[in-house]
Amino acid sequence: MMLQIYEFQKHSVFIRKMIEKARPFVLFRMPMQKNAYCFIPGKIRMVEYLKCFASIEDEVFVFAPFSPDAQAVIFEDSLSWEEVNYLEGSAVYESNASFKDLLNSTKENNYIAEVEKMIAFLKDGQAKKVVLSAIFSKQFKVQHLSPLLFDFLSNEHPGAFVYLAFIPNYGLWIGASPELLLSYDGQHLKSMALAGSVPRFGDKKWGEKEKLEHDYVVDFILQNLLNAGCTDIEKKGPQIIQAGEIEHMCTIFEALGNFEQAVKLVVSMHPTPAVCGVPREEAFQIIQQAEKHPRLLYSGFLGIVSKQFFRLFVNLRCAKLDPQHAWIFAGAGITSQSNPTAEWDEVCLKSRTIANALEKTETFLKNGDFYP
Repeated sequence: MMLQIYEFQKHSVFIRKMIEKARPFVLFRMPMQKNAYCFIPGKIRMVEYLKCFASIEDEVFVFAPFSPDAQAVIFEDSLSWEEVNYLEGSAVYESNASFKDLLNSTKENNYIAEVEKMIAFLKDGQAKKVVLSAIFSKQFKVQHLSPLLFDFLSNEHPGAFVYLAFIPNYGLWIGASPELLLSYDGQHLKSMALAGSVPRFGDKKWGEKEKLEHDYVVDFILQNLLNAGCTDIEKKGPQIIQAGEIEHMCTIFEALGNFEQAVKLVVSMHPTPAVCGVPREEAFQIIQQAEKHPRLLYSGFLGIVSKQFFRLFVNLRCAKLDPQHAWIFAGAGITSQSNPTAEWDEVCLKSRTIANALEKTETFLKNGDFYP
């Protein structure tokens, strides 16, 4: 079944009803594309994320978590708008209310203290880089306006992968990710090293810390491409790209490979040093001890997959939308050269991608503007 084109004026009321009834769906818009699409699954599978690509025949949509111990969700058998109209009753899926007790806003002093501890670990040689995430809680009592939030993010961030999805076991999520994990079109592979960040505005300069942080990811992706047996590997960059109020160093990789090599790459690369650290196993263990919240789908990956092509994005600049709050996730790469206060400032700036859109949505409501 072909994906359905999503039109805000025509379908937003329908999506609001899907949210109210807890029916799984995903709206998404690819970077630099005009059209948004809707995938409403006729079938859903929960699998270990390492098995995301097993038994795939037709087009599916994959949501994989950060942790390899958590389940991935696969949407299959995309329904047409007409087929969905015949659905009756509420879905049986829950957003997993137990998460509410696990999600708490990160306090500035706690984050800075954890960064200071990490710097000591790194100077002691326990790792070279660790990504420490934070959660920001914002009041958002208008879940039914989520399609409007999706529209705002699509307009404000044309170069991002923008999505809104209700996902069994995870609830309602929204994001505008600037980072491609891997794309495959039957022969050509493309990936991205996106690491090393400075504020977009102000006089902050690129330093040795940011360059080193970026190089860790570049070396990691290149080695994985070689290990997978890919050929004609090309590296372009680094260049500077803008994502909201942040600038990132970005290096693009292109190569030739087949489906099996592409799958091997996804499995071997996730999570990359851009969201976990170096070495990966040591960084992951430090994260598990340092972070007081589950990452859930933050810094996992998501996207369309088939045997002919796929496009997978790292789940960054995202939030979990509960009936009363938006839980915004953001992270910063910590090295031995990090400044704890600067790292806190970075996660705050990254959270503004979603926070700004939330504020626009609430202003829209207060002004009494028309909404279908």
